[in-house]
Amino acid sequence: MNSIETITPWYGELRTQRGNAIIIRDNELPTAPTGRMYLYNTDRDAFVEYDEIIVSDKLFPLDDDEQKEAEHDYGQAWMTARTKFMRAHGKMYSDSNESEADTSKAN
Repeated sequence: MNSIETITPWYGELRTQRGNAIIIRDNELPTAPTGRMYLYNTDRDAFVEYDEIIVSDKLFPLDDDEQKEAEHDYGQAWMTARTKFMRAHGKMYSDSNESEADTSKAN
């Protein structure tokens, strides 16, 4: 479970009585309130705030093949949701410095 805290983004599976879902944890997101964590839930196509104590024992890493498949299947949706989440929390995010370069040229 240490890898969930050191690898970003971390792909895993959330296993619950309601079913299993692929989740993505990104440590570059704004910090959740104490005892909580933000995870991108692929079934909900949204970041969800979870109780860290309850959910931590229900998170399992994906193997290499599962991770590649998850990255392929959910990577774009996660990036879109991540950008919206960051903007909603007052954080700007871009994949490149192009927008910054364009802004400096305009001045």
